[in-house]
Amino acid sequence: ASLPRPAFTSFLRAVLVATVLFVGPATAWASECFPSCRKGFVCAANGQCVSECNPPCEDGFACSSGACVAKPRTENASKSAANVSSSAGEASSSASTEPSPISHNYLAGGIDGLIFDGDGGVGFALAYGHVFGSDHGFVLGGRVGVYFPEDLTLGRLTLDLGYRGIFLHSDVNVGLLVLVQPGLAPNDDSSWSFGGTVAPLVEYKHFHVQVPIGVSYFQSFDHDNRTAVGINVGLLGGVAF
Repeated sequence: ASLPRPAFTSFLRAVLVATVLFVGPATAWASECFPSCRKGFVCAANGQCVSECNPPCEDGFACSSGACVAKPRTENASKSAANVSSSAGEASSSASTEPSPISHNYLAGGIDGLIFDGDGGVGFALAYGHVFGSDHGFVLGGRVGVYFPEDLTLGRLTLDLGYRGIFLHSDVNVGLLVLVQPGLAPNDDSSWSFGGTVAPLVEYKHFHVQVPIGVSYFQSFDHDNRTAVGINVGLLGGVAF
């Protein structure tokens, strides 16, 4: 037997109401994300958190309500300025810690005292040297000096041959010159000379200072072959390049 038509209609209405009351809320509950999505993500219909903007926005844009919008100019400018400032700071820091360059030439002049044949006197000297090498190298150069021991004016011209070593390489370079010095000593009684010098040196950027301490043997060209010994200590300053 079948239901009367009015009763069948009432049954369909009851089924529809039940579907709306129970199936609808269940579906809605299933589409909610648990735990809730963090900022920048939204809950999809399958109950999973997805990025609000997918794919992510490019530099200079921000995600807003699911769309990429341009950031304010002031924000971009401040970030650019911060990056430039940071780069400049790093460059300045690296420049301030950069060590002094290793020089290959020096030119220095100054006071050079001489004790000659028992008489002391003050003189002046000028020295030039070229270094073949870097921290440790061979020196080829020369120096000229004028000295005034008692009752005598003594000129001196020598070759400088030897070694230059830099043992501390930082903002200030510290090293040593070790030289042999064959030469001439023109004066009223001209002579040839042969000596050696040890000179501690300091270089800061393009400034050069050396303290030569040397001993030399002199022999005259006259028939009597007079000899003498000279000891010199000086302070020379100049340029390194």
